Amino acid sequence: MQLRSLTALAAAAFVAASPARTRVSNDGPSVDDASATVWARQGLPTCPPTPILARGRAEIHGQPSTLGIDGGSSSPPNDTATATAAPFAFMVWEKEDWEISGWQARDGSKNNSVDASYRIELNSSGDKRFSTTMYRHLYYRYSYALACGLRDRLGRLWTLSRHGTVPPYGNGEPPWPPSEVDEAGTREPLREGWEAVFRGNRTMTCIGYVAYCIDDAMLLSLAADLESVTEIMADGSTAAGPTTALL
Repeated sequence: MQLRSLTALAAAAFVAASPARTRVSNDGPSVDDASATVWARQGLPTCPPTPILARGRAEIHGQPSTLGIDGGSSSPPNDTATATAAPFAFMVWEKEDWEISGWQARDGSKNNSVDASYRIELNSSGDKRFSTTMYRHLYYRYSYALACGLRDRLGRLWTLSRHGTVPPYGNGEPPWPPSEVDEAGTREPLREGWEAVFRGNRTMTCIGYVAYCIDDAMLLSLAADLESVTEIMADGSTAAGPTTALL
C-alpha cells in the first residue's frame, strides 16, 4: 500500500497489498507541490469499461488512542492544559472492525461489505508506521484504496495511504489469511513539523474505498475526498495548507 509528495510534505509510494508483509521505507526526495493529488498519480491501468459498479465508502474520525511521553505511554489526558503543556513523544490511532460497505461485484451483487482495521503511529523523531488489515470477502475478489490524514496547527494536511487487491475465501490454500501490510520509516518533515502536528486538533480522518477495480481516477477522487473532509481546524476555521505524504 502507498503515497508521495512534500512541501510540508514527504514522499513515498502507495504499495499494493499482499498477504502479511512488512516494508521499511527511508526518507525520500521532496516534491514541490501543495496538492494531495500528487500521491494519487500512480500510473495504474485504467479500469476496463464495464457498467458502472457502485463503490463502497466509509469515513471515520478519531482522536489518538495513546499519547506517549519520554518513552512511556499514557491514555490521552482529559485536562486540556496538561495536554498542551508540552508535545508528546508519539501519538497512536487505531481502529478495529471498520466496515466498508455498499460496493457492487462484477456479477451485479450489490451492497457487499468487508471489514478492515488500521493502526497509525507518529513520533516526534519523524518515525511513522501504518499497519492495515483487509479481510477477505466470502465470495468476491475486491480492490481497495485507503487514505488517512490529519491537519496540523498551520492547516497542513499529513497523509498516509495505500491500495491493493484482496482475493476471496477459497482462493489458494487454507487458512486464507487476510491481506496485511505494515510499513514503517522516517520522515524528516514530520520531525521538523511535530510541534504544529501535536498542537493541531489531532483528529485522524480515514476514508476507505472498496470497488471492483481501482485506478488513478479513483485515487484522485479519494485524495480530493480526504482534503475536503479534513478542512476544519480545531478552532473551526477552514484549513488551506499544503499536503505532506508520509506514506
